[in-house]
Amino acid sequence: MMHTKLPPRLNSLAWFSICLVGSVVGCGSEFDLAPVSGIVPLNGTPVVGARVVFEPSRTGEEALLAGPGSYGVTDE
Repeated sequence: MMHTKLPPRLNSLAWFSICLVGSVVGCGSEFDLAPVSGIVPLNGTPVVGARVVFEPSRTGEEALLAGPGSYGVTDE
């Protein structure tokens, strides 16, 4: 098997093209997002540094189209 090395200029152009396509394809979101805020209490005291996970509440075939879940970490 023979490997050929691309000239540096062509190699840079290839990587730039791959990154450009990847960034354009990755832009935007097809899912609706909702802002969330509040306090996570434990025994009446806010918990700092707790990981809060949100998952779509759909079931069956709708669950496949519901989109990804998300998470956040509580602050002070």
